Amino acid sequence: MILCSVVIALLHVTVMANMRVSGVMPNIVVVALVIATLTAPLFVSLPMVIISGLTLDLFQSGRLGLATVMLLVVWWVLSELKKRYIHTPSIIIVTLAVFVASVFYDLASTILFRIPFASVGIRVLLNGVYSSILCIIVVGILLIRNPRLMQAESSYVSDIT
Repeated sequence: MILCSVVIALLHVTVMANMRVSGVMPNIVVVALVIATLTAPLFVSLPMVIISGLTLDLFQSGRLGLATVMLLVVWWVLSELKKRYIHTPSIIIVTLAVFVASVFYDLASTILFRIPFASVGIRVLLNGVYSSILCIIVVGILLIRNPRLMQAESSYVSDIT
């Protein structure tokens, strides 16, 4: 899982930076974080969040620790929602969570870097849409490989053991 987290973060910084559409790029780290948090046990997704965030912090320009903190906030909110309300995630819930998490991540970056919102407002929403489309594709591929992916966490843990 640690290697996967590093690879995803490096893909985000290198490959996805060249796949911009109208200046917007999907955040594959947020997509992976949401999918892992909602479909795997929390003890699996937390190390992924920390390693991905640290990798982003090391290879992106900006404030050191910012990506890690924002990803941890997203993980914490999703983990609380998962504990209380989302017992069996659906592709709609995962996609909506990716959209909201992606918009939050971009808005927090915009505010913390003091970029005028008027210049990036529509890009933040388009990034959320782009990340959501990527999420649908990734979840679809994962469901083809493992049809029981969206089961409740207790059955996932029993499958591991």
